[in-house]
Amino acid sequence: MKSLELIVSPEQLIELNQAAQLSDIKELIRKIREIVKSNKFGFTVLSKKTGLSRENLYKTLSPNGNPHLLTLFKIAKALGLEIDAVNKYGVSIFEVVNKFYTSLNVASEKTSKDDAVL
Repeated sequence: MKSLELIVSPEQLIELNQAAQLSDIKELIRKIREIVKSNKFGFTVLSKKTGLSRENLYKTLSPNGNPHLLTLFKIAKALGLEIDAVNKYGVSIFEVVNKFYTSLNVASEKTSKDDAVL
């Protein structure tokens, strides 16, 4: 079975990083779209890795796309990338989101264990 991996070239990584540093969301989305399109079955693979429909991905990565931050996190993770933003206090938004989801998972596991004891 073939691996569901999307290939990102070093040049594409540099261009993504430049767009991110300039806070140019439209350019960042355009670069992500180029990466996905440059891979055979790119949207299909990305759909399977993110859990988002192909239609949603086409819309999100279109020139008029306006994705939610969590959608961008999912897409970046599927590409093997990490998108981060820092608020005015220097706190990483990525770390905050990660801690939030980790706490949800821990709470869910604890609830599951407590239910199993009953």
